[in-house]
Amino acid sequence: MKKILLLLIIPFLSFSQQTYVPNDLFEMQLIWLGYDNVLDDYVSTNTINSIEYLSLNSSGSDTFGPLDDLTGLEDFTSLINLQVQNIDVENIDYSNCLSLEWISITNCNNLLSLNISQNTSLTYAYITNNPLLTGTLDVSNLSSLNELQCWSNNLDNINLGNNNYSLTTLACENNPLNSLDLTGLNGLIDLFASNINITSLDLSQNLLLETCMVYSNPLTNLDLSANTNLTELYCGYGSQIESLDLSNNTLLSHVFCNDAGLSNIEINGASSLIHLDCQNNNLTSIDISNNNNLTYFFCNNNQLTSLDISANNALQTLDCQSNQLTDLDLRNGNNIGMFYSNPAGPCISINNPQLFCIDVDNAYLNASPTQIFFDPMVIDPWSFFSPDCDGSCVVDTDGDGVCDELVIAGCNDASACNYNSEATEDDGSCEYPALYYDCYGNCLNDVDSDNICDELDDCIGQFDECGECNGNGTAPYYDCDGNCINDLDNDEVCDELDDCVGEYDECGVCNGNGPQLYYDCNGNCISDIDIDEVCDELDNCPEDYNPNQEDFNADDIGDACDGIGLDEATIQKKLVKVVDILGREIDEENKDALLLYIYDDGSVEKKYVIE
Repeated sequence: MKKILLLLIIPFLSFSQQTYVPNDLFEMQLIWLGYDNVLDDYVSTNTINSIEYLSLNSSGSDTFGPLDDLTGLEDFTSLINLQVQNIDVENIDYSNCLSLEWISITNCNNLLSLNISQNTSLTYAYITNNPLLTGTLDVSNLSSLNELQCWSNNLDNINLGNNNYSLTTLACENNPLNSLDLTGLNGLIDLFASNINITSLDLSQNLLLETCMVYSNPLTNLDLSANTNLTELYCGYGSQIESLDLSNNTLLSHVFCNDAGLSNIEINGASSLIHLDCQNNNLTSIDISNNNNLTYFFCNNNQLTSLDISANNALQTLDCQSNQLTDLDLRNGNNIGMFYSNPAGPCISINNPQLFCIDVDNAYLNASPTQIFFDPMVIDPWSFFSPDCDGSCVVDTDGDGVCDELVIAGCNDASACNYNSEATEDDGSCEYPALYYDCYGNCLNDVDSDNICDELDDCIGQFDECGECNGNGTAPYYDCDGNCINDLDNDEVCDELDDCVGEYDECGVCNGNGPQLYYDCNGNCISDIDIDEVCDELDNCPEDYNPNQEDFNADDIGDACDGIGLDEATIQKKLVKVVDILGREIDEENKDALLLYIYDDGSVEKKYVIE
């Protein structure tokens, strides 16, 4: 009986360690991620309950069918980041995923409901573009939530609760909310709430707000007096905000309130304003005299009768067409920079049927080409420019539109040295610089800074020592003609480069004396018959080897030749006979003859006895 009971318990324990995942595509994506290995509707619970990041999408639906069931997700209890997109589920149960900090659920076309109210660790929530998602999105308990993106759903309510300073960004546009309570969001910085069908909005508690985008709402009132940190405002396209007071928003740089139903706008206090778009409203007047940084101004399609931009010298683009203007003052001191940057568009005032005279800067009036004045892309053909539309000329002799009493004579050619920017008429006094010089007598082009204009300079650079422009000078040891500076032996090889300043002797020695008499260049005798290393001409016995040149009797005939040597003189020998050179025996006393003395040892001495 105990054995049977044990067999029944074992399968049960094995099953309890598995999580049921009936959707094939869900399980297949887990297999692809390495969290499972068999497509059998089950995954190991111990494997998935430690996963912190999970991303699911429709990849593989062609083979495994749609991902329309996320059963099993509830066992991913350690999830921190969950991303779900482009799947076909109607609901998602992640109630056990209490560690979630980041959730993204986007483009799920069948999603009907969503509950994140228990995920109190969430800091970022992106619930976007789920067209069937309705009801209330409750984030009132999510005290750590920093950013909520829930745009382009079908939500009719968002319960934001009291998140104090945690929630800094809210993007909830394109939902039929009808109302939006932001009073508990004291830390809100960026608000994107366009097209949510609200008629009113209380921003009095959102003191840190910097970006406010609430266009395409039927708003009838918008109070921004408490939002002094505001830098960007978008509130047009369908609103009916009859009056908008921005005088307290000194940090505002961009305002887009076109098509807002405005009859009045107070903008003078917004001293940081750069871009103002208030076109397509019912404005009859607007004061921008304190908006010194204003660069782009669009006020077309209103009911303005007068417009003065004379204080706005940073302005680059102005569109005031299709109003009821009778007075337009453009004299901001920057008309040339403003109009000439793009003559077809920076100032457009067409379709103002009662606007005839337009005040412009004197400098622009004098410098502008005539065809720009009457270009229909800029002004109406009946309009004209003048430096003073309020005055009327009693006398205008030359008919140039400048009253005679306002005429300033002078040189009005900007290229002249005495150009007068205030001159209205040229009096022929223009003075021009000499060719190649500026008005101060300086060369226009002087690359080598030698005060000789390049066009007149014989050498743009420097002459070398030989007088060649930008030359390299002389080669070392040569003069400018290519001759050696030092050449003592006149061999055209400079002494500093010459191997021999002088001449080589016959032995190749520079300035040598040649070989010693009777010797060659190697110190060897030219003639040495007996090879005793004594030249024949110096040898006292040239045919007999006698390197030591012994000559005992000092007769300049070596002992080797005359038979007399030191050793012979010490031997006692006996004279046998005396003969002459003919072999005749004679008396040894015979004088004045060459005699041969023959001794008993066989030696012979030659003697020539002189009387």
